[in-house]
Amino acid sequence: MVPEIEKEVDPEHFHYFGFGSNLLDERLHYGIKDATYVGVGVLKDYKLGFGGFTNRWKGAGATIFKTLDEEVWGVVWKVAHSFSEALDAQEAAYHRLHEPIEMTTGEVISCRTYQMTDVTSGNHLPSPHYKHVIVCGALEHKLPEHYIEKLKALPDNGYVGRVFIDLDVLKELNGDNQTTEVVEKQ
Repeated sequence: MVPEIEKEVDPEHFHYFGFGSNLLDERLHYGIKDATYVGVGVLKDYKLGFGGFTNRWKGAGATIFKTLDEEVWGVVWKVAHSFSEALDAQEAAYHRLHEPIEMTTGEVISCRTYQMTDVTSGNHLPSPHYKHVIVCGALEHKLPEHYIEKLKALPDNGYVGRVFIDLDVLKELNGDNQTTEVVEKQ
């Protein structure tokens, strides 16, 4: 018999663990229309880090590093296989991993996630915009408070200006003079 963590969702879908900007519904659905929220989970024996430089975000992108006794919290999504290539393209600087994710319910689910392939270039700090999207996603999905505080405390590169992704939560940082408080109150 196949262990529970090895079973696919169904023949049409796979599970995806988002821990960076794809914590936020609006960001994931920007390019991956057929993704359904499953729940909050934790990737054990990894830590969150940043590497490289992305023109889209004007700073380093989030990645995961294998380590002992640390964890990365995130969101599990059910994604249609028809969007697999679109997700790979969105994560072009990354390679796929399949890791067990422990859900807050105690269930363990095998999920696709992504790890940055080359983390040697750049200053390794995210832009304030990218960090804001990550924190908003963590708040939106009610990740553990200690983890949200850890995300809020992350340093950023101080970039001031526009980033090239049109998200409502970025209007204020992009200079559109609109507030992002709605996401933080949910």
